[in-house]
Amino acid sequence: MKTITKICASFGIAFTIWSNCLASDTGTHGGNAIVCGTDTGQKYELLDYYDAKLTQLNGYKVDLGPEGSVMDHIGYVLNRLSKIDSVAAKRFSERAKIFMDEMKFLTPAEMKKVADTNELVNPNLGCEKQQFAVQVFNPLPGQARYFVNEEIWSNAGNTTRAGLILHEVILRDGVEMFQQSTSDKSSYYNSQISSSAMNDMTPEQYARIVNASFGSTCAFSIPKYGMHVCIKDEVREYDGRTRIDVAEGSFKSDQGFVFTPDPTDKDVMIWLDAQGKLTNASGFEGNIRSHGLLLKAWPTEFESNHHISLAWLNTNEDHTLSGITFNFATSSVHFDKNYHFTDSVYVVANQSVSIGETQVPMSINFREITFFPNGRLKTFFPATVTTVKVGNYEVPTSTGGQITLNDDGSVKQIISGELNEGKYLVNGQNLRMSAVEFNPDGTIRSGNLAFDSSIRIAGRTVDISKNTDFYPDGNVSYTHEIDSKTTLTIGKTDARIERPFVNDWAFYENGSVAYGMLPEAFENFSPEVFPNCLKVGLSTTPGVTLPYGSWGDQSAFYAPDGRVCYLSKSYVEDKNPNKMWDAIQRLNAD
Repeated sequence: MKTITKICASFGIAFTIWSNCLASDTGTHGGNAIVCGTDTGQKYELLDYYDAKLTQLNGYKVDLGPEGSVMDHIGYVLNRLSKIDSVAAKRFSERAKIFMDEMKFLTPAEMKKVADTNELVNPNLGCEKQQFAVQVFNPLPGQARYFVNEEIWSNAGNTTRAGLILHEVILRDGVEMFQQSTSDKSSYYNSQISSSAMNDMTPEQYARIVNASFGSTCAFSIPKYGMHVCIKDEVREYDGRTRIDVAEGSFKSDQGFVFTPDPTDKDVMIWLDAQGKLTNASGFEGNIRSHGLLLKAWPTEFESNHHISLAWLNTNEDHTLSGITFNFATSSVHFDKNYHFTDSVYVVANQSVSIGETQVPMSINFREITFFPNGRLKTFFPATVTTVKVGNYEVPTSTGGQITLNDDGSVKQIISGELNEGKYLVNGQNLRMSAVEFNPDGTIRSGNLAFDSSIRIAGRTVDISKNTDFYPDGNVSYTHEIDSKTTLTIGKTDARIERPFVNDWAFYENGSVAYGMLPEAFENFSPEVFPNCLKVGLSTTPGVTLPYGSWGDQSAFYAPDGRVCYLSKSYVEDKNPNKMWDAIQRLNAD
């Protein structure tokens, strides 16, 4: 009679216990030897290895390592196994170490025969199967777990003795964990991990052996890559990557958090690249620590070393950072190399931000806010029109205009909906502008000027508009648009624009043009063409940067003395500022 006892365990995974407990059989199973020859010249071999030699295709070779002790051979097999399934190898090793303490020798007459094998072939003539060992499952207190035929043990070599111990510790999994009623599959598994094929076996090949041996859904581990996962179906190859449908398993992120399958998700998968590195996952849950916050996460994309770059988060959970309560705007959130989330989040209602001595209410109609890596607020939308003091300026906010802060909490930019006359005094000139960006000292760095704005450049008044940048002293360094029929200074020469609409101009600090229209666009201006202008011009002039969005067939770069580095369509593949820069460098090299 057999008694069924509930236990929980798992094959090939270190961290988890099966939710559906398996059954343990308190009956007996055994291991067998093939004994060949007469009493004066007998040979002994474990049935597992003998049967494999007769039934395996492409030959079979037992490989338990070089000559040594019983434990040397067992250690050789399990150390090799640990490279592909460290969890199972560790479990088998722990059982093998105490085998001799849990066994009792019996005479051949005392050994009970156990009919738990179904061999495919008969032993050769002159050979017979003999009971080598019997294992008792759930032995009573003080009772031996293993009974071993002393005669066979005494006459067998160390490889056969090691093979028996391996058979018995593996058989315990087959019976206790997988409810097997025979030892056939355990014998097969033992023959495979004890063979020379293990020397270059892949994880996919090993997974198939475990599935065939135990009929288990849990049959795959990848300890080499920090994962222990068990396949549900066959391993699949897609576009150079390996996809594994996971039944059970885990992996650790580079933060040290363990991720395990979400019990509510039926599609649990991982993807490995050609080098075996984790690139994607689905259906795993765990934690991410970001900005000091512990977030429950379902990761989907990875960079090297199990760093999570994209994960699903709970959008209904509120969090507080730098005194601001928020929740995640979208469930899919990106993380940088330091696990700072980089996406916008949603502010929770009825909060305000301190800017100097002013409290600015945060909008719940335009809820998107962002944070710096140091956890301080970076951008938000105000709920009402509020006047904020920045440096010497009184700056009005707008309900639809974003406020950008520096990482120390000071104002970087305020986008206002109104152009306010006389609000911004720059280099002695009153300018109407919105989207004003400030330097750390509170002076204006840039702004969006009204359409009919005028400003002094190189001692003359110039009509400009739209995006305009300033040097620290207030002189113009760049402007997006200059009105037609305007006279500018190029080097020491005055040049009048004759074209009606021109965009993107950069200036040296003295107001001389550094970047702008081709010489053909000016009246009475014939500068010397200076191919190496970059060596003495823009590349050595502090504060001058290349503006974006300019047309390659209309623009030129000017040295401080007015000489021109001149581009034509032959040097510019398309209207791309980066390619223009490359073209100028090629021209300079010529």
